[in-house]
Amino acid sequence: EALEYMSPSFPYDREAMLAAVKLSGDLLQYASPALSVDQEIVLAAISSKRSALKYAGEKFRADKVLMLDVVNSDGSALQYAGEELRGDREVVLAAVRNCAQALQHASQTLKSDREVVQAAISSDRSTQQYAFLPEQSQAELDAADRTGSALHYARNDLRSDREVVLAAVNRSGSALEYADQELRNDSEVVLASVSNYGASLQSASKDLRSDRDIVLAAVSNDWMAITYSGERPRADREVMLTVVSQDANALHFGSEEVRANWVVVLTAVSKDVTSLIHASDELRADEDFIALCIRACTDSWSRYRCYSKAG
Repeated sequence: EALEYMSPSFPYDREAMLAAVKLSGDLLQYASPALSVDQEIVLAAISSKRSALKYAGEKFRADKVLMLDVVNSDGSALQYAGEELRGDREVVLAAVRNCAQALQHASQTLKSDREVVQAAISSDRSTQQYAFLPEQSQAELDAADRTGSALHYARNDLRSDREVVLAAVNRSGSALEYADQELRNDSEVVLASVSNYGASLQSASKDLRSDRDIVLAAVSNDWMAITYSGERPRADREVMLTVVSQDANALHFGSEEVRANWVVVLTAVSKDVTSLIHASDELRADEDFIALCIRACTDSWSRYRCYSKAG
């Protein structure tokens, strides 16, 4: 579309192109083959926007000094580097220290390099913004921040390295998804993961999804983790108290025994009277309990709704 408003001579006009890329580096894509390798124009474009490197001639993508300067400020630009530089340890280390996702663009050899992967894990931030692929939206960037991307792009041998995986899940709990199956059954690794990101319980082994302490840590972080748990934790009073304290209507995830427990149900009803509908039939028919629930309601409308939901 931009070409519709450009003079036919623009791609070949050195002065016009230089002025244009200083304003917006991406305009380098319209440069003629001769101007796309013009050092002053290319450097001006990259200075304006790092991703302009993708429109530069091959000699710039193979320039180690230039690439080091670029990836130190925007690690995701490693994707535009020449093949040799994507296998250069110094360049890749600089890139992943700036942006964990840059690891996906490294050579296969460096994806198995312990120091490189650990550097990526250390930069895999869950609350800070950093550079990613230019075409990604902010929502996608925020989502990618929580995906444990460094471990995702590591080779399989490092996904089974306990020290590496433990560092990854401590940094970003969702990294558990990319860990070796054996480590998903490691209670210390899984506990660290769910304490950081409750929903990662879904990536734990079947046995650990029924482990009380692990499920309690997960629901303390995010009550919705109960949806990934086994049956035993759903029958645990402390686990379900933690859940309903965050969302009263999550009472329906509890076992029949828990839904007949006065303390658990009253905690839920005190938070939201509509949760009474999830209590056991026996409890909803208990006049003493319903009277207690009604007294716990703070206004007449809540008391009426409570009475209406009783058995």
